[in-house]
Amino acid sequence: MSILGTVAAVVFVYYGASRGLNEVQARFVAERLSQRSLFSPPAGQLAVRLRETLATDPGQSSEEVDLEDGERDQLLHVLDEADLNKELDHELRDLQMMLRGERWPGESPPPGAPTT
Repeated sequence: MSILGTVAAVVFVYYGASRGLNEVQARFVAERLSQRSLFSPPAGQLAVRLRETLATDPGQSSEEVDLEDGERDQLLHVLDEADLNKELDHELRDLQMMLRGERWPGESPPPGAPTT
């Protein structure tokens, strides 16, 4: 998956939909998740998974991160906080929208996908 001509370092997958982030964006998300880890084990677990993913072959092909429901909730919380602080760029906003169940034209949610 590419982001504006660059290869995504991490591709988040949730119920069949996927969105990619470059390395800087993924590290930003991992740091914010890490800060939430004291309050939420899923946030800490996802932060560790992201850092491990980024540590393998940096700059190479995209690595997929399949999100569980608890991880999705924590990631959405982090993105919502960043949105309030005006820290979201286009790709982070696309990821936020995907986690809320919004899809691109022609992209339909799979049967059984949760809606918010």
